[in-house]
Amino acid sequence: MTTTVAPRAAVTVRRPRIVGIDLARGLALAAMCTQHVFIEGPRGEPSTGWVAWVFRESAGRASVVFFVLSGVSLALITAGGSRSAEPAALRRRGLALVGLGLALTGTVWEASILQHYGLAFLLAPWLVRASQRMLSALTAAALLGGPVALLAVPRVDGAVVDAADGTVLDPVVEAVWDVLAVGHYPMVLWIGFFTAGVLLGRSDLHRRAFVGRLVGAGVVVALAAGLVVTLLGGPAEDGWRRLLETEGHSGMAGWTIQTGGVALALFGIAIALPASVTARLGALIATGSMSLTAYLLHIALVVGVFEFGVAPLGWSVIAQEVAFFALVGSMIACCVGLARWHRVGPAERVMKRIASPRV
Repeated sequence: MTTTVAPRAAVTVRRPRIVGIDLARGLALAAMCTQHVFIEGPRGEPSTGWVAWVFRESAGRASVVFFVLSGVSLALITAGGSRSAEPAALRRRGLALVGLGLALTGTVWEASILQHYGLAFLLAPWLVRASQRMLSALTAAALLGGPVALLAVPRVDGAVVDAADGTVLDPVVEAVWDVLAVGHYPMVLWIGFFTAGVLLGRSDLHRRAFVGRLVGAGVVVALAAGLVVTLLGGPAEDGWRRLLETEGHSGMAGWTIQTGGVALALFGIAIALPASVTARLGALIATGSMSLTAYLLHIALVVGVFEFGVAPLGWSVIAQEVAFFALVGSMIACCVGLARWHRVGPAERVMKRIASPRV
């Protein structure tokens, strides 16, 4: 007698969520607040000590971590087969973010990152299908070639702006040129941070050996970039030596490489932390899990509370520093409260509704 064994049903093994990604994003969002609050005493005194160090060292780095993590998240939802990663959903999400970012830029928030984030998502359907070699080449071209391209921007800026001056296309050309080359986050460079995140998201982030190498590589790259800049005599105000600039948001190669290393190290440390540690950092994890909501909250708090409330009062530097940390704490507390009410933030729910593929 022959025994027939029925084939086993295919089992999909879903890997556990990497809470370190939300933790790193929460840290980046908290640090991003330092970029939009200007502390100055009644007689022009600046912050000093460790507070000044936090403000200085987070300059232009928090937003890079945020951008890299966006690419990581895109790669993970694509690998997981989520409907949110379907091309139509990505394009709708991208258009919504571009519209929201431009609306913020035109009203209350000059340095919005959302339209740049949205453009990355408009390109995402092609990026997620690109090979490792193609993504690596694009990342290198943007992060190394982007700074060189930005050196040439002042020479062509006037011609680009004047080309559409006085025509109906003037606001469109100005907005596109701002996003691509002259804004706070020129996409000719910043798309490289996004594609670097996609490459990271395709890696095995559950392997501790890989994460350890990631942290080591990030630290080495960041320190080596600073050492090379020092050995070469530092940057200059013009010419090719501008590429050695490491100041936040300079867009130059020194800053790009050094900040990229910092972002890798921070990301690696966040996902390498044991559960016993991350369990105590639930507030930051909750904030990172609803990044769009937290981003909009920090805009409301900075503009509504600090710029129109605290800053005009002429408080001392220490009082303003206390107010700043209260602002950051308020953003985190709001996110914790929202997480207890609903796992997904309100802005994320609206975005999901917009991006959901039509049935």
